[in-house]
Amino acid sequence: MVRLDIYRPSFKKVILVFSLVVILTLFIHECSTQTRITLPAEDIPTNHTTVDGYIASIRLNKILISDEPIRLKERLSGYITSDYGPGTIIISKHEEIDNKNIFAGLKVNQKVNVYGDYLRESNPARIYAYSIEVLPDE
Repeated sequence: MVRLDIYRPSFKKVILVFSLVVILTLFIHECSTQTRITLPAEDIPTNHTTVDGYIASIRLNKILISDEPIRLKERLSGYITSDYGPGTIIISKHEEIDNKNIFAGLKVNQKVNVYGDYLRESNPARIYAYSIEVLPDE
């Protein structure tokens, strides 16, 4: 009978490697999404609609804003249901700005002003954005 010794890493080593992978992943994500590009003011159509609110959720190709800053409990339940209260609006990138990243660098609970085409009456409401302006904290 041949006995093969199998290397078993210690629990501390597994936790250390996992932590390093998570930290590096977050670092790479932050470095790659710092440049937010929007249309210049003169390129935004004159018949645009402006909505403002607090960022409730950041998804891959859209963000959701609400009337008030969002608490952790509401963020967790809203991530599953996509419902962050009665004033929730889904913001997607307008087709005229295909290659530009307008969602980079945004953070949850930041106050923003969104310049878009028009507000669609759905549940939740939806708008396609030309530009997103981060407003200063009050």
